[in-house]
Order: sequence, then C-alpha cells, then structure tokens
Amino acid sequence: MSRRGYLRSPHVAGDLLAFASGEELWLAPAEGGTAWRFPPGGGGAQPRLSPDGSSLAWVGGQEVWVAHADGSAPRRLTYWGDPHVRLHGWFGDGGALLASSATGQPDPRSLWAHRIPLGDGPPGRLPYGPVGSIACGETITALIGDQVLADPAKWKRYRGGGTGRLWISLENGPFQPILAGHPGAIASVMLVDERVVFISDHEGCGNLYSCLPDGADLRRHTDHTRFYARAATSDGTRIVYQHAGDIWLLESLNDVSRPIAVDLPGTPGARRPRTITTRDGIDDVALDRTGDACLVEIAETVHRVDLRGRATPLADGARLARFAGDDAVWVTRQDGLDVLVADGRPRCAPGELGRISEVATAPDGRSVAVASAHGRLTLVEIGSGAHTRVTSIVGAIGSVSYSPDSRWLAWSEVHRHRGSRVRLARLGAASAVEQVFDVTDGSRYDLDPCFTPDGRFLALLSFRDFRPVYDQQVLGLSFPLGCRPYLVPLDGATPSPFAGWGRSHTPVAQTGAPGPLIQVPVPEAIYTCLRPVADGLVWLRTGIGDRAGPTLERFSLTGHDTSELATDVRAFAVSGDGLRLATRDRTSVEVLSLRSGTDPVRPDLSGIEATVDQGTRWRWALEQARRIVPEEYWADGMAGIDWEAVVAAYEPLVERLAGPSDFGDLLWEVNGELGCSHAYVRPATRGRPGGAAWLGADLTVDGAGQWRVSDILPGDPSGPRSPLDAPGLGVSVGDVITTVDGTPVDPARGPLALLAGKAGRAVRITLGSGAAIEVFPLAEEFPLRYRRWLARQRAVVAELSGGRAGYLHVPDTEPEGWADLHRDLFAQLDHEALIVDLRGNRGGHASPLLLDRLRRRILAWDRPRHTAHVSYPPQAPRGPLVALADHRTFSDGDLTTAAIRLLGLGPVVGTRTWGGVIGLDRFHRLVDGSEISVPSRPFWFEEWGLSLENRGVEPDVEVVISPDDWAKDADPQLDVAVRLCVDALNRRHDG
Repeated sequence: MSRRGYLRSPHVAGDLLAFASGEELWLAPAEGGTAWRFPPGGGGAQPRLSPDGSSLAWVGGQEVWVAHADGSAPRRLTYWGDPHVRLHGWFGDGGALLASSATGQPDPRSLWAHRIPLGDGPPGRLPYGPVGSIACGETITALIGDQVLADPAKWKRYRGGGTGRLWISLENGPFQPILAGHPGAIASVMLVDERVVFISDHEGCGNLYSCLPDGADLRRHTDHTRFYARAATSDGTRIVYQHAGDIWLLESLNDVSRPIAVDLPGTPGARRPRTITTRDGIDDVALDRTGDACLVEIAETVHRVDLRGRATPLADGARLARFAGDDAVWVTRQDGLDVLVADGRPRCAPGELGRISEVATAPDGRSVAVASAHGRLTLVEIGSGAHTRVTSIVGAIGSVSYSPDSRWLAWSEVHRHRGSRVRLARLGAASAVEQVFDVTDGSRYDLDPCFTPDGRFLALLSFRDFRPVYDQQVLGLSFPLGCRPYLVPLDGATPSPFAGWGRSHTPVAQTGAPGPLIQVPVPEAIYTCLRPVADGLVWLRTGIGDRAGPTLERFSLTGHDTSELATDVRAFAVSGDGLRLATRDRTSVEVLSLRSGTDPVRPDLSGIEATVDQGTRWRWALEQARRIVPEEYWADGMAGIDWEAVVAAYEPLVERLAGPSDFGDLLWEVNGELGCSHAYVRPATRGRPGGAAWLGADLTVDGAGQWRVSDILPGDPSGPRSPLDAPGLGVSVGDVITTVDGTPVDPARGPLALLAGKAGRAVRITLGSGAAIEVFPLAEEFPLRYRRWLARQRAVVAELSGGRAGYLHVPDTEPEGWADLHRDLFAQLDHEALIVDLRGNRGGHASPLLLDRLRRRILAWDRPRHTAHVSYPPQAPRGPLVALADHRTFSDGDLTTAAIRLLGLGPVVGTRTWGGVIGLDRFHRLVDGSEISVPSRPFWFEEWGLSLENRGVEPDVEVVISPDDWAKDADPQLDVAVRLCVDALNRRHDG
C-alpha cells in the first residue's frame, strides 16, 4: 500500500531525490516513483545529497551527519549542539559540506558559514559574517546576509528590515550588493547556469526568480499564487522545492516547473493509533467531595480513578473535567466549538458558551459556572440545561468559586495592566442572580476568590501592600512582593476572626451586604492558587528568584498559624470537604490528607490509557486554530484576511501528514498567512538537545595535530565562568589538551567530540605538560562569549573616542538583558557621551524602564566635599547619545528605537529594524500538543500610526555591514556612531 505524503526540504543529485517526511528522511528516484526510508528507522532534517549522489548529509540532534546513500557508515561531523544549524549543501568536489552555525559566536542566532571537511580536519569558519543562505561555485559566491526569515512562508509578505540582502563575490573578489532595495523577502539562494536563483515574494507569493550576477535581468520562473515555493535547492542545473506538501521540479531555467509524483510505502507510524499513558504527561486532576476519587486528564481524555482502585475511562476529546456531586462534567468539542457536557448530555449548543476557559461546579451538584476566554460568565443548570448570564466584560474572567451552600458565586474580572476586581453574586432558585456586589473596585490586582469552609467569609488574594524596598544596585524603589490573602465577611455584621479588630458586645443586625477586607496575618509574599480546606486556607507561596517550585502552605483559621505541606508544587486540587489535596507533577499524583497521622497516597494510575488517533487530533488542532485566531487577532474582521478560506485551503493537506514535524511545518505556513509579526508555532515535538559540552575557551589545532587552548573566555563572578579558569587549575593559553577521560584527542575531531554528553559532570583532562585536571564542562558558553564580545566593543569605542564615549549593549528587554545592562551602567554613564547598541535586541517588555534611564537629563550636581560628585538625577547620560539598531532589533527593540527617535534622544545609526510591533498575549495550546501565538496587541504611534508593523524604524544614518567588513572584523556602524558622538561633543565644547 502506498500513500501520498507531506514532503519537505527536498534535494536532488544524479538519479536520486532526497526529502523529509514525518520524522524520517527518504530517498526516491529523481523522476518520481516509490520512495524508501533513509536510513531504515532513522530520522533527521535538511537532507543534502553529494554531487555524485553516493552520500547523503543531514542534520540530526542539532548536529551534521553524513552516510553512504544506502544508509551505511553514518558519521557525526560536528559537535556544536546548535538547534539553529543550517545545512546548505556540498562544495563542488564533494569533499566538504557547507553549513552555518552560531558556534563560537556571542549570539545564538548569529549563524556563520562553515566548511566541514569529510576527511581530516575540523570544521572551519568562513569569513563572511552571519548568513541566511549561501551558495559557493567555482568562480562565484552568492549569499544572503543575515536575515530574519530563512523561510518567507512563515511571515508571508514580510517587508520589514530583515528581508535579507543579496551579495555576490566574483573570482574571490570583494562582495557587491545586488538587487538593492528589493521590496520582498528573499531566501534559498542558488547558482544555476551562471545565474543567481532565489525565492522571493515581492509580487505577493513566494516564487522562484533569477538574475545575472550583477543583478540585471530579473526573471520569474514559477507562477504560484496560493501556496509559497519553499526550501528550494539545486544540483547546479535542476531545482527542486517544497510546495503545499509536494516536491516540484524545475528541470532548467527555461522549463516550466511541475510536481514530482512520489509515493511513500505503508502507513506512517505516527498516524497509527497509539496508546498514551500518564508517562506521556498529566494535564489536569480534580478530586471528588471526599477525595476518595479523582478525575485525571491525559491527552484530552478523562479517567476516573478510585484512590485505592483502578481507572475507568469517562470521556474522549474532553478537558476541564470536574465532579458535580457523584457525577462529572467536562468540556468537549463539536465542529471545533466547545460544548459543556453534564450527566453525559450536552448542556449547550456548540460555541454557545464561547471558548470555555474555566468550569466550577456547585457543591449541591445542581449548577455549573462557565467562564469563556473573552469575559463571559454563565450559570448552567445541570438538570434543565437553562442558562443565566452573570456578567460579560471587556477583559477576562479569572477564578470562579461557589460558596459551600451554593448560594453565592464569586469571580475575578481581569483587565490587563489596569487591575482586577472581585465580584460576588447572591444566587436564588434555579441559579437566578438576585444581586451582584463589587467586593473590590479594580484599582488593585485582586485574584483567586474562594469561600471559607464555614461559608461566612470570602477569601481572596490582593496585591495591595505598598512596602517599597531599595534597589541594591541602582537608585530605585520597588514593590517586589505586595500580596497577602484577605477575608471579606459575606455579611457586614460578621466580626473579624483575628485579634485587634474590636468586637461588639451586643447583637448587630445583618446588613445583607459584604463587609470590609480583613488582612490575614501572614507575611507579605507572592501568593497564588488560593483554595479553601478544612479549618483554613491553602496557597502556593513563591520567593523572589526561587529556582525551585512554589511551596504549598496551609493557614489555620482557628490557630492562625501557617504550616508547610509540600515543596516544589506545580499544581494541586482540593476535595470538596477540604480534607484532602492532590498534588501532581508531570507523570504522577499524590493525595495528601489533612488529618494528622495519615500518610500520603499515590493512586494507581497504571490503568489510565488513551488510544490516540494522531490524524484526528491534527484535524482538531487545525480546527482550533481556525476558531482561536479570529477571536484573538488584533483587528476586528481579520484586517481583510479571509481566514475561513485560508484554513480551508490547508485542510486537505492534513490527511497527508506523517508526524509532528509535518504538522508543525503546515501550521507555520498557515499562521504565516496572517502576514503579521508574533505569529509563532511551537511544534508538539521539539528538537532533541545535541548534548554538546564546552570548556569556555577557544580551542585550535596546530600543524602537528595538537589541540591547544588559544583563549580562555572571561567570566563574571556573578555568572558562569570558563571551567578552565577555575582557581588552582593552572591552565594557560597555549596549553595542549591530550586526553579527555583517558581517551586521546583525535586531531580531526578535537576535544569537543570527547566532551559530548558530559556537561555538568566531572571530566578528567590531561594537558601536554602531563598535568591532570578535573573540570565541569558547560552546557553552553554563549554568555561567556557575549562578555568577551562586549569587552572588545567597549575597547574599540574607548580607542576611537579617546575615552570620551561609553558603550552599552541591550541584548533584550527581559530580566536577563536588564541585568546585562546594569552590570556596567555606572562606568559607562561616567563618560561624556554614550552609545546605546540595540542591534540584536531580542525584544521583551521593559523598554519603558530603559527609556526612563536614557531620557534623563542632568539638572544639577551633588557636590560633597570629600567624595565624588554625583549627577542629579543620578544614572543619567552626561552628554550626547547615539543609538545603533539593525534588522535584528526585534519587537520591544523596535519600540525602543522608535521612542529614541520620537523623543529626540539622539541619532539612530544602522539599518531598518525588524518591524514587529503587534505583540502577543500568550501561546494557545492545541489538542495535539502544539502551540500557536496570535498577534493581538498592536502599538499605535501618533507619528506613524500602525505603519511600523511590517516596516520597521528607519535609521537617521544608514550604514550597512558587508561580508568584507565581517572578514576584516570591522564594524562601520559602530565607527559612525562613535564619530557622531565625538562630533557632537566637539560642537558642544566649541559652542
């Protein structure tokens, strides 16, 4: 039996065609026909056949491999551990491979080309700088300089600063740019018949184009209008490329492209129904009233597990399962829309309650409170199925909780960046809402409302503590904790249970309305997941910077003391009577009893199994994307995108998928149709780590085949440092490494081959001097290489400016980048001028904090007699400021660059930024385990409106770094920035 697969990443040579499908590599006759697996039972990506077709190279486990075309004699050629490695092809003689990797770079996204010999010698870096795509011929080298999109189909019609620049070198001469100002994204550069061929979407869809080496005579060779041409490769004459799950062939530049008919044998393993157990991951757990049974959700199937018995399957295609009395309710899907099921029957029409985000059941088992993803809260009577709308807001409904007598309902209403409030509804017969109270006013963040076991108080978490602490690094005050639990009497006449509040000695009439907030006497902290238990409350407490998981604590409402129940708790559930808790990790459940002297119980989950039809789940997942994207997309009406038609065009391809990699690839192209930033995909199956280990040093091989330490990377006392820089080792530059764990170092492969898989473990190394040392290799060394690069940048700035300009690089606006910025802030602000380098900024959300620093202006000086003078305000730039930005200035980096220009803080030097200013809120998990993000938060500027999206911020002074600049280790952008700083200083002094 044969099938038509979803075919990716093709390459052709001789009479063979190689490609990927599912999680495997395949070979087929070049003219089409039945394919066979390569190697049998193997896997990988980016297959590349040797020029004579006798060997195949590929990327597997973040490394480059090669084997004979029959699959024999596989060899690992690299030890990079790089998840972004790209295999471009072979050099013409077939003696070496051409790949790009960030190994040895300060930025994990800076991919430099490398020549990987098949014979003796290690991979060697080529001096072209970061490349997106590269082709090397006998007399010509063509490359696309560092680009954002290796595959334009992942952001269709992209027009930002990272579309890629095409460079040509003839006869090993200097590189020249061609097609300057080309309006679309370019990718997959190839050399065919003395022409430069590439994919571009400047006419609206990804097609193959070519031009002469000087950029003249631009021609289009394919005419696709719906799906993009993708992942094109060539043998120098023929071109093959991926298109809508098929492989297309262009025999020559004078021919018309056509699909190659390829059949795959058998049924792919990933499409065969397979058994899932709790070892594959537990998604949710709920306890019944007494804690004698629990509902366990795996892979969207629900199972009932008796505490000391076996598991019973309840529902397939279900989630958010909760007990309602002795029965259960859950959410399932029909036609891709959510349906609430109770008593085994649907209790709403498909989609009637919206996309359901939370379900809470009444203790009396008669009703269910259902929250939707976009601010609707509805009560559903289990018996009659009647619905009562409680509220509908512009925002989100947080936690929902019933009182023990089922007569009250509490919930939180969350308004992003504007606080959240807790509300309370008194319920009547048939779940009628009699009255709604605002417990809090929304001026603070109030969360997780629930009721005490006696039903007299509503409990909630509130961030309303304002106890600032001084920043220990820079002048600043912050509120790092701010949270405590509070009680609210359901009737204002109920006294506080805590001392110090006063008490009436005469009866007080019932008020019929909630009373004031009463602070629970526990320390200020970060609390989450507040729940009621017998005689008290439980919560998760997290400390600042805790690496371990939160601590589960119990507070007694009678003893007023706190006790620790468990540590490193990620999630838990409470029984209806509050006497048991179930904690869960990824694969197991433990039930704790709050009765003293009772040991924890681990339910037997061995009977939980689910048969998963992966094909069905991929269909469901695509249907989820069809529903989620229009709900979350930033523009009402999808900004003119016919999303129904988009998804309908891709639906037939789902039947051809053979693995998670196929579905991830398909989903990327579907999301790419949004033509918008922050439309990402996280496949259900991530790439496996390569297991590389590092010594935090530059290692080079000399003419005698000995591997020497040519440089030891500088560390930081507060961060990682080179394993060779540990005190007492005595390792110096020039030392030879002869053995690793007793095995001699191979001259061709070097020490990294022997270090693979040993990160964090004790490794014994012998040096050429005979000294034996023990080190602990690193899992990565990018932070060390970044510190060395930063020091070199500052040295260049100091030399060019005569010590007058400081230099700050902002790698991102996340906590890590904020820390990097402040490590050297004081010293750099002490200079007369300041260069702020935003190149390569990965984005984040702290740009307002960065701008607060940069826009400060010195108004006065604190001039004590016996200490150094300090500016007022402190930590302010002392003079001119120049910013650097480029095509990898992403997201929040775009915003920072725009703000620098709008505020007039100084000129921006470099190239146009990425152009991604429609942000995301979160990732949405689909039924197959993959996740998608939806652009939902557009940034509008008075100066530019929404036009920075898919365009980027123009620099004041454009300076492009060429491959020849990279080869000379030159940075003309930095040179210009320093010159502008010095010129501004001179003008100020002359004035």
